[in-house]
Amino acid sequence: MLHKLKDNEFIVWKPRSSIRLTQNGKNLATQVIKNYKKLKDFFICILKLDDKDLIDTLCCGIEHHITPEVRKSIDNLLI
Repeated sequence: MLHKLKDNEFIVWKPRSSIRLTQNGKNLATQVIKNYKKLKDFFICILKLDDKDLIDTLCCGIEHHITPEVRKSIDNLLI
C-alpha cells in the first residue's frame, strides 16, 4: 500500500525511512475526514441511528467512495 500511495504522490517515502504526506496526501486526508463527519451527522441526525459501532463501520466503509454530488446532497439534507 505504501508503494501505491507513493506512486499516486500522496506520500514521500523510502523503505526503512519516515513517511510524510505530500500536499495532495494532506488534501485527500482532509476530505476523507470531512466525509466521515458528514456521514456520521447524516446517520445520527437524518436516519436517527444510535449504535456507535454501526455508525463507525458505515462511515469507514463509505467515506473513501463518496462523490462531490453525494457530499452536496448530504449537506443539503443537514441544513
